[in-house]
Amino acid sequence: MVKRSSVSVFRLVAVYPALAASCLAMAALVLGQTPTQPKPTPTPRRPLPKPVAGSRGFEQFAKRDASARLIAVAGTRVIIDPGDFYSKGEANYKAGKYEAAVKDLTQAVKLSPDWDEPHYVLALSLTELGRLKQAIEEFKQVVKVAIKDEPKILAHYNMGNAYADLGQYKEASEAYQKAIQLNAKSLEPQKLSKPHNNLGLAYAASGQLNDAVAEFNQAVQLRADYADAHYNLGVAYLQLGKKHEAEEQQRILLKLNSELANKLDDLMRK
Repeated sequence: MVKRSSVSVFRLVAVYPALAASCLAMAALVLGQTPTQPKPTPTPRRPLPKPVAGSRGFEQFAKRDASARLIAVAGTRVIIDPGDFYSKGEANYKAGKYEAAVKDLTQAVKLSPDWDEPHYVLALSLTELGRLKQAIEEFKQVVKVAIKDEPKILAHYNMGNAYADLGQYKEASEAYQKAIQLNAKSLEPQKLSKPHNNLGLAYAASGQLNDAVAEFNQAVQLRADYADAHYNLGVAYLQLGKKHEAEEQQRILLKLNSELANKLDDLMRK
């Protein structure tokens, strides 16, 4: 489980000035590249849902990137609920006790409705239980109450993944776009490659292959060793009849991921 970029923002707490830059760097780590030693392990990527009518060959694409998880708290947290339901809920979430986490965190958000962190961890717990519609509502609350950009960016990204898992690709695309746009407008925009890859998959599922190509290209430009995005770009090119461009991606994959390179080669031979 990758830790998330969560900034404990309270109107009652003074945040140290140097924290902003470190939080931005953590968001980049989660959404831009794979951490070297994630703790605990993230939930495996979910299989791609069925595409919308009109899109063909969607099953050929690589699975979407996993949702962002918890990042070490960057600030001094004030306990404002006597039972400290948030701490118990977060501990249960980390232990994989998601039902217990939901119970505790539901109390935490009732007692501290304007605190973004309980909403975020509650959304993650609901996601693990497959209660995606409820998770989306909690991610929306994060966007509503968070003051800093980082938790909003992560909430939009995870919301996009939840919509994609529900097969609601239009809504998924909009959520990924908001994450990308919010990052671009921030004071220190980061190289967030995963939202572009997942947005590309949402476009591909909707039959918008040219838009998908543009997003996969953005992903590999931001992170040259992003094997899944190179593979997805190759598949999209192949489905557009651009075999030469697909072959170029296959050659790149030979240096990055031989399994995906062989998989793309098999598709080109069909």
